[in-house]
Amino acid sequence: MLRHDLAVARLLQGEYEQARTAFVGLLSQESSRLPGRRLLLLNNIAWADLMLRRADLLREADTYSEEAIKELPNLPAIQGTRGAVLVTLGRAEEGLSLLKKSFRRHSEPSARASVACWIAIAETRTGHGEEARVWFGKAERLCPWLHLLDWTREETQGHSLAAANSPR
Repeated sequence: MLRHDLAVARLLQGEYEQARTAFVGLLSQESSRLPGRRLLLLNNIAWADLMLRRADLLREADTYSEEAIKELPNLPAIQGTRGAVLVTLGRAEEGLSLLKKSFRRHSEPSARASVACWIAIAETRTGHGEEARVWFGKAERLCPWLHLLDWTREETQGHSLAAANSPR
């Protein structure tokens, strides 16, 4: 349990590679006695895969987050991860639905801020720049030290600039 908690702490600190390595190691040792624990590990690996921003890990994030949400569809952390994966796969509208459910159900500020960042990214990708700015502001207020804020700022500003410079 302590190794799992350390891996979660690494996620929060932005140490995604170390967190992923720890979660993968825990998954390889997981017994079938606690199926919910296995699903949480799959979810955490999928989240770390996303945060690493590596194309070679996207299929794994998709597979793991899909399996987790099939078995635990109402868990906010799993909804948030699956929603973020869908946004990354170009299915932003579908991802938004899960992300907004996740945001409503989460109570912890950093988790809510992470989900708000992904909602901002999804809103940007669907052409809703003003909505994206609102969600980004929520994320900043909830957790100003969140590592995902820089990525979200990059995503939302990059798309805003591209839209402003595109021919009409």
